[in-house]
Amino acid sequence: MNKDYKLAIIGSKDACIGFHALGLTVRYASTADEAVEVIQDLKSQKQEGNENASKFAIIFVAEDVYKNIDRETYLKLTKNALPAITPIPEITGSTGFGLERLKSIVERAVGTNILG
Repeated sequence: MNKDYKLAIIGSKDACIGFHALGLTVRYASTADEAVEVIQDLKSQKQEGNENASKFAIIFVAEDVYKNIDRETYLKLTKNALPAITPIPEITGSTGFGLERLKSIVERAVGTNILG
């Protein structure tokens, strides 16, 4: 069974272009709707030889796009453990959204905010 997971990044061309050189799958999106469509496409891709295993371990999404995905859609997209869908700061800097989302996830998992 092949367990060679891949990484992907979604966001503006300016934010993502450099990640292609690092071997990430790069997809461009400037709106939440475009990002959701790309995420669904990436989630549908399976590992060769194992139709039950996601091709991607992590899908990074630029914060400026990620924060506009509505909660109901976010919950559907993150229903499975893999791929993990993780916000990352835009090239203009962090909005703090990703850190707040991480704090929320950790708090639900362990029952308290251990990240401060």
